[in-house]
Amino acid sequence: MNFLKFLSSFSLIYFSLLGWCVNSWFTLWILMEASFLFFVVLVVFDANYGVTEFLIKYFIVQILSGVGLLICLLLWMFQVSFNMVWLNVIFLFVKIGFAPFHFWLISILGKMPWLGAFFMFTFMKLLPLLMMIYSLELQGLWCFLCLPALVGSLWGMGNSAIQKVLGYSGMVNGCWLLAASAISDSVFFFFFLGYVFVLFSLFCLFNSSNFWYVSQFKFNSFNVVNVVIFFLGAVNFSGIPPFLGFFIKLMVSFSYMFMDFSIFFCILVLFSLFSLIYYFNIYFYFMIISFFSSKSYVFNFYCYIWSFSFFFISFLLLFFSLGF
Repeated sequence: MNFLKFLSSFSLIYFSLLGWCVNSWFTLWILMEASFLFFVVLVVFDANYGVTEFLIKYFIVQILSGVGLLICLLLWMFQVSFNMVWLNVIFLFVKIGFAPFHFWLISILGKMPWLGAFFMFTFMKLLPLLMMIYSLELQGLWCFLCLPALVGSLWGMGNSAIQKVLGYSGMVNGCWLLAASAISDSVFFFFFLGYVFVLFSLFCLFNSSNFWYVSQFKFNSFNVVNVVIFFLGAVNFSGIPPFLGFFIKLMVSFSYMFMDFSIFFCILVLFSLFSLIYYFNIYFYFMIISFFSSKSYVFNFYCYIWSFSFFFISFLLLFFSLGF
């Protein structure tokens, strides 16, 4: 079973990355649906009642949106006199759970295994995002980015389920990924790899500690490594300087300063600032509980050591990225 999970994970990543090397719409659609099948195989190994309910909803949404995309592609290939671009993007929004078609995604979050949630938030979004990039010009892209950024930044407040918070956060980061893709592919992948690295660290922590809700923090014992991982993940997602998430967004911001889309980009930055609120809510709750737990003085000492070490690592990564 572990071998099959590894094979499914590897195949999912491989097909998601392979899509960036092809230039055929139909091939992209096949790779996207193949990734979906490998994702289902990966999650079905953790099958229980909650996972089965999630799989049924996810399967129905993906099949309907996939069929809709295929119909749009066939009509476009036969040169039907109808603008299929907007309908194509709508189906892609449904497929990855972008607002205003995000309700199915939020309803299944909190029930799925952490490994499945990791792949859903990362590699399962790559090919739909690529099709959006190919479908829209930069002007049309910004029209679609405002609503997911608004919903992701405001609707995440007040949620106690960690997966739901990360789901809303994924909308905002997905908008940043699309904005980065308009600059260059290298900036897009640098942003994506940083996002995958931080998300994987957090998901390993939540999976090993069996965390699902924010309120569970006070019922679990903490060690220094868990606290540091959560601290680094929270501040990276929130884009606080001098951490890596801030420098990646700063790189994208500098590029857009020389474009004619400063108003739309300012809206995206403003909505990203709103999303800081629920990051800080979780982080401060976590820190307060940790402070009043046992060995708090040892925790404080090691937390400072790890924090300053990560400052140094972030600056090194910044200089490395600027060198390219």
